[in-house]
Amino acid sequence: MQLYWTEGRRNVLLKKSFEKFFGLIGTKSKMKTKKRNWIPVYLVGRDCFQKPVLEALDRSDLPFMPGYLFDNSLSGDYGMLWVDEQVNLREYKKAIGGKLIWKHRIRFFTDLNEFTSNSKAPVNTPEEFDTAA
Repeated sequence: MQLYWTEGRRNVLLKKSFEKFFGLIGTKSKMKTKKRNWIPVYLVGRDCFQKPVLEALDRSDLPFMPGYLFDNSLSGDYGMLWVDEQVNLREYKKAIGGKLIWKHRIRFFTDLNEFTSNSKAPVNTPEEFDTAA
């Protein structure tokens, strides 16, 4: 099964994400799906960090699904990912890379209440970033 997208390299990334989601990588004949429990991870950062984060995760072999989060009360730049419950959040952070996390001041939350309380005031200085982590 293939999904095509018309934006340059995007067709390859979309196909890879689709195959990772359905567990099709490495299967030749029948579609074998691996049952996964997905948990949401909320991201807060600055300077439009979503696209580089998704590109970094697409280059890794970790299973994830991009999510969509819309709330007018939230300020700043934020995003959401669905990740496999079996994989440690640290592995996802390693796949994204420390340089990208530091550049965009990305913070990760697994609890919605913690995310909404901390997303009101985005981190802008290195001192605030140290206290937030």
